Amino acid sequence: MAVPILSVIIPTYNEAKNIENTLLDINHFFSENSVLNPEVIVVDDGSRDQTAAIVEGLKQRLPYLNLIKNPRNRGRGAVIKQGMLAGRGQYLLFMDADNATRIRELIKFMPHIQDRYDIVLGSRRLKKTGITIEQPLQRRLMGGIFIRLTHWILNIPKFDYNCGFKLFKKEAVQKLFPKIKREDWSYDAEIFLIAKKLELKIKEVPVNWKHGAGSKISPLRDGLKTLLALFAIRRDDLRGKYA
Repeated sequence: MAVPILSVIIPTYNEAKNIENTLLDINHFFSENSVLNPEVIVVDDGSRDQTAAIVEGLKQRLPYLNLIKNPRNRGRGAVIKQGMLAGRGQYLLFMDADNATRIRELIKFMPHIQDRYDIVLGSRRLKKTGITIEQPLQRRLMGGIFIRLTHWILNIPKFDYNCGFKLFKKEAVQKLFPKIKREDWSYDAEIFLIAKKLELKIKEVPVNWKHGAGSKISPLRDGLKTLLALFAIRRDDLRGKYA
């Protein structure tokens, strides 16, 4: 079996309203850009709706499509780690199931990942970013606070950590993802702490992005959980658990 050039990892949880359109948009991109031997891995995190059934139904039309179905909900960080370690591509991208950033943004990333960078991440905070539907003000404020707190607590560069569109070289995935411990939304911060320790080269690139009305994040509840998780990551780092 030929090794894919590109693996696309999509974590899902109750995404029946979005997943088909996202997968068909990816397929259109592959056709337009002659992507050779791609693979798409949908990792379903114990959805209670028809997400997995929709993906199964598309597999005959999209032969590169694979489904990993977990029997219970584990958390976004857990399923992204699961999908990234399952991916076989030379380059691995993870993106959101609601297509908030469309795969066509990958065109901006490839020159950087083929050059000297190990990780290229999308950003909604850089100039030239196209945001077609803004986040609510509360979410934008919480996002800015999270970036500053993560920078302060973990002593890592200020990135748009939670933008769900990130591209990795295979070698970086193999070094980084086995060390990931967080199974919730704080995994993003952990990625960049470990990447810094591994001296991986990172490039942040502005992307077009739209806010999805069906977002499952609660700014207050998940913001508090993530703050506590940042201190837990810092504690684990001080204890040498990322060595």
